[in-house]
Amino acid sequence: MQEILEKHGFMPDEISDFMSNATLIKCPKKTVLLREGEINRTFYYITKGTFRAGFTDKETVQHARTFFSYDTSPIMMSYGSFIFQKPSLSFLDTIEEGEAWAWSFDFMSHLQETNFKWLRFFKRQVDGTFALREIKEHQMYTFSAEERYLAFLEQSPNLANRIPLHYIASYIGITPEALSRIRKRIVSQN
Repeated sequence: MQEILEKHGFMPDEISDFMSNATLIKCPKKTVLLREGEINRTFYYITKGTFRAGFTDKETVQHARTFFSYDTSPIMMSYGSFIFQKPSLSFLDTIEEGEAWAWSFDFMSHLQETNFKWLRFFKRQVDGTFALREIKEHQMYTFSAEERYLAFLEQSPNLANRIPLHYIASYIGITPEALSRIRKRIVSQN
């Protein structure tokens, strides 16, 4: 995190103050960080592992909405819940053992209200996350299931081997059985 802040022009005292207000949390696999309906009061920056945001439907089936990882999308929160301090529509949990720096909503709000440089930094980070979300939504409506799977492999090659296939299937909007057929077809074509 320190290297990223240095690249964005933060001074050592600003970085030190920021990091001194963080807590490094270590999360075993399947740790729930936020439940649906809870208010997201923590901003996370992932340094290790893979995390998931999703929702549970009326039949209690969980659906993966997005994945967070130190090497793909390291900022994690239920954005609407965090910003508006309203109950979350999503859960956040770990797929594999992970670590993340955690800051409170109150501290993050104070930084953004008192220092334009922090506001601009957080906006850039969140903008990147929203851009990735827009790409995924476009693919969900315009790509076939196989194209969505291939796009996932291309966009997140490091995650493909770390995430259980039923989570990937959920993420791209198909059943695990359909994903299995797609994978077999791809292997047979190669």
